[in-house]
Amino acid sequence: MNLDATYDSPAMADADLDIDPDEESIELGFEDDIESAYRRALNVIDEADLGTSPDAAEPEADETAPQVPQSAPRVQARQVIEAALFVGGIDLTLKRLRELLGDEYSAESIERMVAEIDERYRNEGRPYEITFGEGGYRFTLRSEFEAVRARVFGLGPRDVRLTPETLEVLSLVAYRQPVTREDIEGMRDGNAGPILNNLVRRGLLHVERSKESKQPATYATTDRFLEVFGLADLDDMPQIENLRFK
Repeated sequence: MNLDATYDSPAMADADLDIDPDEESIELGFEDDIESAYRRALNVIDEADLGTSPDAAEPEADETAPQVPQSAPRVQARQVIEAALFVGGIDLTLKRLRELLGDEYSAESIERMVAEIDERYRNEGRPYEITFGEGGYRFTLRSEFEAVRARVFGLGPRDVRLTPETLEVLSLVAYRQPVTREDIEGMRDGNAGPILNNLVRRGLLHVERSKESKQPATYATTDRFLEVFGLADLDDMPQIENLRFK
């Protein structure tokens, strides 16, 4: 498997966020990074949700009225979750989401909000969903849209480009599966988490997690892996007596 080296960067569709005026809002002044993420994700929230325009004339201020300091922008907790998932590019743990939202939000309330957001996506027919894996919450493409992924990233080895490090991890999983992240990191140098997540995102690996056990998640190859490398099954892989990795 001699493949060129570039990473892909899956793009999300849109970040259409609903504002519920009855939902408790939070102040973003304490988290500049999430405020920026939120602004990028929503673009111009006032225009989209309040129907205002930057060209709209503002009422003339009463010259005798005292100046009131402007408060930091306030948004809904669900919007922060969506914005962080949309622009973050990394898995988000419950701990990290609590840090972004504030300690007044329990883990249970955050899990409930994530489930409600994901349910809305299903009801609206969005092509993506929120899933929970070893690294936390993330956006993933729904299985019925895998054909779109195939058209974008290709189905043959010449169409799928992997970095040497990614190919190394993929080979380790293919020959030793099922394996945990700790197993992979014990056979090579460096953090394998981001690479494994990338391979899962590209549909070449899938995660297996036991709901009844606290054992770490394991990784194995998918049918798409076989398609990409032209294999009928795993027995068709070249038999290498001793795998050597840097």
